[in-house]
Amino acid sequence: GAPDDPRRVVSPFHRFLLVGPPGTSKSTTAEAMAQSLGYKKEIVGASSLLGAYRSHTAINIPDLFKRLRENKKRQRRTMLIINELHKLFEGHTNQHTDHAESAMCFWEQLDELERHDRSIITAVTANHVDKFPPELKGRFRGQWILMPQLSGEQFLKTFDNIVARDRSIRVDDAVRES
Repeated sequence: GAPDDPRRVVSPFHRFLLVGPPGTSKSTTAEAMAQSLGYKKEIVGASSLLGAYRSHTAINIPDLFKRLRENKKRQRRTMLIINELHKLFEGHTNQHTDHAESAMCFWEQLDELERHDRSIITAVTANHVDKFPPELKGRFRGQWILMPQLSGEQFLKTFDNIVARDRSIRVDDAVRES
């Protein structure tokens, strides 16, 4: 569509999807990204957006984004981290649930945020995306970070590299010697 067409899909530059099995440090990685960029973190569990009644989730999602934009007016740049997003859309193809409506509501909010407030980055984590609607997957195209399960040795090596590069981390010499 034309650049001013409100239906066009906005570039996903300010969105990231971290995907991998439980225990692969998806949430920790998202938090580290926020810290590295100097962004305030707003962390939300996707299951906290689930409504008790039909269509209530589709009300909770815009409320979250509205609150985020209002808070943003008083604070610095923000990274919204939504953990376990797959829990919102596991039944999106079942017409007896409100997951399809929730999915549409979520991607509309992402697009709206991208159009009007690029100082807010959205990072979402998911164990899998097989149940995500194609439209939602498309919103993160090119911005997927696949998180593999690390062996113990790989994890320690990664941790050592982080500690060696991050000057804000202080390791007591007694700990290094043990």
